[in-house]
Amino acid sequence: MTHRNLVVNAAQIAAVHGLDGDAVTLNHLPLYHPMHLNAAVYAGATQVLSPSPDPAAAIEAANRHGATHFYSLPVRLAHLAADPRLPGLRLDTVSAVFSGGSALLPAQARTLGAHFGIPVLQGYGLAETSPLTHGEPPARPGPGSVGPVVPGTDCRVVDVETRAPLPAGHNGEVQVRGPQLMRGYLGESAPAVDADGWFSTGDIGHQDEEAYLYLVDRIKDVFKYENWLVSPTEIEQVLITHPAVRDCAVVDHPEPFSGAVAHAFVVLDEAAGPPDPAELTAHVNDQVPYYQHIKYLDVVDRVPVPRTARYSAAHCAHALRTPTRRAGCTPARPTLLTPTRQETTRDHGDQPTHGPRRRRRLPEDPGRHHRAHEQSARLSQPLPLPFAQPPRGLRRDRPLGRRRVPPAGDEGHRVPGQGPRSRGPRHPEPDVFEILEEDAPRLG
Repeated sequence: MTHRNLVVNAAQIAAVHGLDGDAVTLNHLPLYHPMHLNAAVYAGATQVLSPSPDPAAAIEAANRHGATHFYSLPVRLAHLAADPRLPGLRLDTVSAVFSGGSALLPAQARTLGAHFGIPVLQGYGLAETSPLTHGEPPARPGPGSVGPVVPGTDCRVVDVETRAPLPAGHNGEVQVRGPQLMRGYLGESAPAVDADGWFSTGDIGHQDEEAYLYLVDRIKDVFKYENWLVSPTEIEQVLITHPAVRDCAVVDHPEPFSGAVAHAFVVLDEAAGPPDPAELTAHVNDQVPYYQHIKYLDVVDRVPVPRTARYSAAHCAHALRTPTRRAGCTPARPTLLTPTRQETTRDHGDQPTHGPRRRRRLPEDPGRHHRAHEQSARLSQPLPLPFAQPPRGLRRDRPLGRRRVPPAGDEGHRVPGQGPRSRGPRHPEPDVFEILEEDAPRLG
């Protein structure tokens, strides 16, 4: 990641979100989410930080400071959409709510948008892209999408196997390229992009005719029914719309002839009354293609893993053990799937999935203390920088903040591909703002 990546992306976000010197941003998100902070700094906007996780407190702060942009996390907006205090809350000066960090369900976005009378917008990006590549413009929102690319960025969808570009409406892997894309991964010599500069995101999605991107799932989470890619997330989004469903999870269930089929775990809303599981199955199967049909459905007391992590059928079945009811969609199969040894603990959290993890005692090694001392000595040495030279104007044997005065005839420290160092003022740095000038027509 370079300074150029971050500054260019800050300008891109400011252009899409309409940030300028008159804007007031309410940041209801952790400070380790720098995307919106950087954009507001670039635009010269006023920033209001709301440290309280309570969405009502953030709304009160937005009204008190006259915020024009409200930034929050999907988990906080989801709680706000279900908060009994929502009917008494209002946003007086905010023109749009921006959600980032993960996906916000369309139903929750619609609830908040209808209540406040303003668009609830989402974006898309990765750590590798500084981070934003897509964003819904406030003037042209695309419900259910993450919007078109930000200025100066390209996006395409390719076939997962052949890598051929796909037309609009076809699901495949999302690829992006642009000036906000990182240089590469630390410690890896292989390039992170292909010969044409495309970076593969690992996400499945499709674009519509107006180039709005609709994300479906992660490549590692989708499965194949016959030759069709099936997204568990798409099935969950339909299943959760049933009034009797409070929570759900869809996983792949191995089948000998088709590869895998959809297996749903459902938590019922007690207030809605106990529906027949077959009714829930029909609710989904009547709205999705045949290859996304739910073949197994278990009514359970809880979904056993966090919503931020994906899950496997073995995890769900082993944690639940005894489901309440099963829909008679297909011939009966064993409810409990035996997890493999590798699946007995999660790799996405500190808590084990199936009881406490036993620590294995290793045989005594008389040389381990000597090796630990050598490793400590190695770690105390300065680490090499993989992609950049030492900071310009600084030397390692001088304290930070003191500038090196170059001797006569010295052309200054040169970063490969960026030209000689400028003798002008320290700010603005020519290499960054020359890039912004090049992108100015596209930044609008």
